[in-house]
Amino acid sequence: MTLPPFFDIDALINQGCAATLANAVASYQGGAPFGVILDSAPADPFNGVLDASSRICGFDGGHAPGIVEGSMLLINGAAHRVAGGTVPDETGWLQLQVFPVA
Repeated sequence: MTLPPFFDIDALINQGCAATLANAVASYQGGAPFGVILDSAPADPFNGVLDASSRICGFDGGHAPGIVEGSMLLINGAAHRVAGGTVPDETGWLQLQVFPVA
C-alpha cells in the first residue's frame, strides 16, 4: 500500500506538537513514556452539586495502538480511564477525555 505524500508531513507535525507543547508524560499498557498535551477545564454539569473537571489528553495515536473507551493511561504517574470516542483525526492525532481513577 502506498501512503499519500502528505502522510509523512502530518507525522512530523504531530511529533513537533508533542515535543514542543507537551505538558505531561503518559504511558499505555506499560509501553514507553510519551509526551501528551493535558488540558483541564472546570466543568459544572450538575449546577454546583458536584465539583468536577474535564480533562482532555492529546497525543499521536501511534503511541497507544488499540486504545478504546475504558482503557487506562498512566499520566504523570496517575492512572486515568479513557471516556468517549477514541478515533484519531486524519493526521493520527487523538483527543481523549480522561478521568483520574481513585
